[in-house]
Amino acid sequence: MSSIFSFVTIWTLLWVLMVAVCSYAYLRGGRAERAGAIMIVGACIGTALVEGALLTMFDAVDQNVFLLVRLISGGVLAVGLLILAVVFAHLWLGAAMLLQAAVFALQASYFVLHRPHDGLYATANNVAFTGILLALALGAWGSRRRRNSQVSNPSETHAQPA
Repeated sequence: MSSIFSFVTIWTLLWVLMVAVCSYAYLRGGRAERAGAIMIVGACIGTALVEGALLTMFDAVDQNVFLLVRLISGGVLAVGLLILAVVFAHLWLGAAMLLQAAVFALQASYFVLHRPHDGLYATANNVAFTGILLALALGAWGSRRRRNSQVSNPSETHAQPA
């Protein structure tokens, strides 16, 4: 198996997983899960569009430009998840925020050290991103479960008159 084939395969699988999990969270989750799904999809698509535009506009683009684009995108997503965590205080948001902070730290260290992307970067980034998606999926599942239990037991959600 060639290196480029495995890269493209993993990249495609992560995009499919991201679309599936974010769609599930948007359709089945609560307000926090919907906002998180929109932020994750927006950050991924925005980063891909900016990188694609840079490749089309310029013949040769320095690797540091891509690292800077990913660093800014990761920082914006981390701040967005932090705001959601403060507003909604869900456990999955804390986990997603910490994992995104790890991705941001990884990107910042590679940017500062001027290191090209290597296998360690790809593996750590993919594992952390998969963890963020897992946290979002669990948050959407928990939100749906809470909503279904409130529908089936309405007496538990409303105070009974004395």
